[in-house]
Amino acid sequence: MHSVIVEPSDLGLLRAALRFWRDEMSPHDRDIARPYFSAEDEPVDGGYERTDRLLRLLTEVQLRYFVVEARTQHGHDVTLLDAPPVRKTASSGVTMGTALLPKDA
Repeated sequence: MHSVIVEPSDLGLLRAALRFWRDEMSPHDRDIARPYFSAEDEPVDGGYERTDRLLRLLTEVQLRYFVVEARTQHGHDVTLLDAPPVRKTASSGVTMGTALLPKDA
């Protein structure tokens, strides 16, 4: 399993893409949007309400990072870090991940 690190600039890109989608794509017929979705995305809902809700959620989160044992994917007493751990200091038996938490947490 590989690590999943989402950076603040990744959230910015996602929010920008959602704003574009909400403003430019969601007002149109669903068939226009269908080529942008894969089979695993079914059922497709790229409407204004769904896009706006997701955009609000991504605006109201903070990123935190954690390290867990890769084989079992368990992390007892997991510490949430403000910045991603330095990869070269992590052992090969661990994986790193990103948690999205409410800003007020």
